[in-house]
Amino acid sequence: MKKKNLLKNRVKEFWNKNPCSFDRIELKEGTHEFFLTHDKLIERLYPYSSILQYGSCFDKRVLEVGCGMGSHSLKMASYAQEFYALDFNFRSTSITKKRFETFGKKARVMQADAENLPYGNNTFDRIYSLGVIHHTVDTQKAADEIYRVLKKGGDAILMLYYKNSIFYYWDVLVRLRLKYLLIKLLPNATIDLIARLKPSVKDIKKDVSVFSWQDLTQYAIRVSDGRANPVTKVYTKQAASELVRNFSKIDFDIRGSHERFLDRMRWFEKRFGFFLYIFLEK
Repeated sequence: MKKKNLLKNRVKEFWNKNPCSFDRIELKEGTHEFFLTHDKLIERLYPYSSILQYGSCFDKRVLEVGCGMGSHSLKMASYAQEFYALDFNFRSTSITKKRFETFGKKARVMQADAENLPYGNNTFDRIYSLGVIHHTVDTQKAADEIYRVLKKGGDAILMLYYKNSIFYYWDVLVRLRLKYLLIKLLPNATIDLIARLKPSVKDIKKDVSVFSWQDLTQYAIRVSDGRANPVTKVYTKQAASELVRNFSKIDFDIRGSHERFLDRMRWFEKRFGFFLYIFLEK
């Protein structure tokens, strides 16, 4: 239990320092322009507003588990009768609260743990959790908590990282492994030379030096969301089905970021995209 709590604290600290996509926005935090720029970035990375069914939130009590900086939250709240959002770290919830203030919208936003949701059984008509619970220490408990607080007949939309994707097989198993392996094997003098053009190389070498070849794949998956990220998991459809086995209905849709050329090709995207959307009914 102590080891688990230490890891959870590392997860909280990482995302407190690195809210999702924060480092890609060079504007003053919390300004109107900051939020509009963030919205455009999120739409480019995850261009799937249509499959998230915002319009059908009308007249529903909606919860978002893991709101990040609130881009999806504001859209959901624009339709929902009541909207609730939470995140594990204080900074994300603070930025989300500021977003709602800036755009004159209302929501109940709080800091809380996805593994221990602070709501009663059968509370919400719909729950969203997009790219979140695969970063939790006990992902099964987080999925069970979503089931618990969802009303009978309610629905949930989750997104997890998909293992059988081009990102996993090429970027992680091939490109990133080769990159880290080369950095690990290169002499320090060569690393110093490369670091003059790319300073992050020294940080990568320092990280990789503590990983064995067997651990390197897990390291590569984690750093896809930022260096020093403590927890990231990937799922096959079979593993995801087991995770949400309590639900009465389970459907999948595979998508990818439109920053990748191949993901703009729907035939390719629906087979090898990195984002596994899961549509659930209780």
